[in-house]
Amino acid sequence: MARELTRLTAAIPPADLAIQWDVCYEVLDIEGVLAWTAPRGETAPGAWERFAGPVGRLTRLIPADVLVGYHLCYGTFPEWPMYEARDMGLLVRMANYAVANSGRMVDWLHLAGPRYLRSEDDRFFQALDSLEPGDARVYLGIVLPVDGIPGLRRRKATASRHLADFGVAMYCGFGRQPGKDGMQTMRDHRQAALAARE
Repeated sequence: MARELTRLTAAIPPADLAIQWDVCYEVLDIEGVLAWTAPRGETAPGAWERFAGPVGRLTRLIPADVLVGYHLCYGTFPEWPMYEARDMGLLVRMANYAVANSGRMVDWLHLAGPRYLRSEDDRFFQALDSLEPGDARVYLGIVLPVDGIPGLRRRKATASRHLADFGVAMYCGFGRQPGKDGMQTMRDHRQAALAARE
């Protein structure tokens, strides 16, 4: 990966580049829900180190002109989400570690939110009280295709009691979202993001 970062930043001017670390299997590994790393419900030996090691070794190799972010979520394969978190505690712990140990500025954090039924559950969002994003912009993955703008507004209101400033985003990117094509998905997301500002 270190070699690829060198090749990438040689081919693309750093000021034109943004790199997002996709941290999904590491989250599931630490939660103890990956059958191939540990018995169900148990954190596999070395799970935290499999996350923390690359954070400390690789991110510092990225030139300062490149924007860098972390996407922390519970995945969407084969269903959404792969595992439903009890709360945002682990994501906040991992985000805090990433910001403190990347060896350079982290520009954004994208943290997955809850399923729609937990939209008004303060306990789910409470760990955001402990988030230390530094200068990173925080995006919460609380835009869900299942309940649209009304659901987004409920989740935003609940999260706002624990984090004053954040943007909104799809739960886990755009790839598995409904819409007849990518442009329609982007238009739908723009509409949701604008509605969240009202």
